[in-house]
Amino acid sequence: MSIECLQRIGYLCASQSFYENTDVMMLTTNMIRKDLNSQNMYDAGCSMSGLACFVSADLSRDLANDIMILLSSTKPYLRKKAVLLMYKVFLKYPDALKPAFPRLKEKLEDPDPGVQSAAVNVICELARKNPRNYLPLAPIFFKLMTNSTNNWMLIKIIKLVCFLLCQLSLFICFLAFLALLAFHSLWSPVRTSDSVRTIIGYQIESPIDCNHSKVKLWS
Repeated sequence: MSIECLQRIGYLCASQSFYENTDVMMLTTNMIRKDLNSQNMYDAGCSMSGLACFVSADLSRDLANDIMILLSSTKPYLRKKAVLLMYKVFLKYPDALKPAFPRLKEKLEDPDPGVQSAAVNVICELARKNPRNYLPLAPIFFKLMTNSTNNWMLIKIIKLVCFLLCQLSLFICFLAFLALLAFHSLWSPVRTSDSVRTIIGYQIESPIDCNHSKVKLWS
C-alpha cells in the first residue's frame, strides 16, 4: 500500500474520530503543516479536506498563514480547496478574516470558475452575519452576474445582491426621511409639532403669523 493511500486513510479516520477537544490534536499541527506545504497537490488537497472536518481554534490560529499561502497557488485545485477551508478557519478563528480578506476578494475574479464559485459561496455565508461590510463588493458581484454562465453561482449572487440592496435601501430611506423631516420643518413651521422643532434644534416663538414669525435658535 502506497504512502498516499495511508495518508488518505489517516485523514479519513481523523475526520471521523477527532473533535475540537481531542487531546492529541495539539500533536498534529506540524504534521498537517508539512502536508499543506507538500509539492504533491493531492497530498495538500487531502490534508485540507480532512482538516475541514476537525479544525479547531488552535489549529486555525497556527495554520491560517499556511492556508492563506495556498490561496495564491498556481493550481486551481488547491486554490478552490483553500478558499473553502478558510471559511471553517474564520468560524473558529475570526481574527484570520482581516488579513485573508484581500486574497479572498481576489478569488472572486479568479480565471478558474470553480475557484470563483467557491469564493462566492464563502462570501455569501460571511455576509449573513454582517452584510454591510460587503457592500463595496456589489460592483464585482454585478460583473459576475452579467458574465457568468454558472447557474448555481448566479442564484447565490442574486440572493446576496438582493440582501445587500435591502440593507442599503433601508439606510437610504432613513436618511431620506430625516432630510424630508428637516425640509418640512424649515418651510412649514406652523404645522410642525413642538417635538419635531425640538429635534431639529429651533422653536417658533409666534406660530400665529408665518410671515412674521421669529425663529429662535437653541444656544
